[in-house]
Amino acid sequence: MLRRTTQTLSAVAASALVSMAGAPPEPLVGQAFAGGFGVGTAVPESPLHIVTGTAKGPGNSVLILEAEGPLGFQMRDRMLGSSLFWQFSNVSVNTRFRISRSGTGGAEFELTDAGNLTIRGDYFAQGGTQLDVPDYVFADDYALMPLSDLEAFVRQHSHLPNVPSAAEIEADGAVNMTNMQMRLLEKIEELTLYTLQQQRTILAQQQMLADLQARLTAIDGGSPCGIASGSGPRD
Repeated sequence: MLRRTTQTLSAVAASALVSMAGAPPEPLVGQAFAGGFGVGTAVPESPLHIVTGTAKGPGNSVLILEAEGPLGFQMRDRMLGSSLFWQFSNVSVNTRFRISRSGTGGAEFELTDAGNLTIRGDYFAQGGTQLDVPDYVFADDYALMPLSDLEAFVRQHSHLPNVPSAAEIEADGAVNMTNMQMRLLEKIEELTLYTLQQQRTILAQQQMLADLQARLTAIDGGSPCGIASGSGPRD
């Protein structure tokens, strides 16, 4: 009975593909094997196993699911009751896409209908040298903008140099977060250079004040107030 059922399902699937594609599809084989159903294979390795040559349809799809209305797709671990660990839904009141390692109860990855993305753990952006990590800021020949020029730029443009303005982001309709992170790191490294410059200035001024104080002390005979000992109003 199961063999006949799988053959019937295979025939129905083939007929549906013919009606949609307008041409005979690749041969489909329905095969019951340890509770599995194979399409395009006589030895299914899972409850549903689809094998094809070159994928067809939109985006080279191997599987297309359609519904007259809201559509959802779920994967559950029956050993854990109703625990969802893979879910997609296009119903606006629900999570759009969610991945949760079976048994954790929480989502490792979740995308809501509002476009909010939640990732549990660390996020890694790959790109190597293409990330343009701004270590060049610490090169000896880096042209650090003088603070007076930086002030003038900010007063004129209302944003930092080499950082997109609000108008540019609005016009683009999106923010390249990888690029933005590198630009913010560039600004942090420039701030470090400005801070080191100011520290050198402060130390030089402190040394200058110490030298002046030593000279005044020597001139005034050691009086810390700058008044020679024994001096005072005369009659």
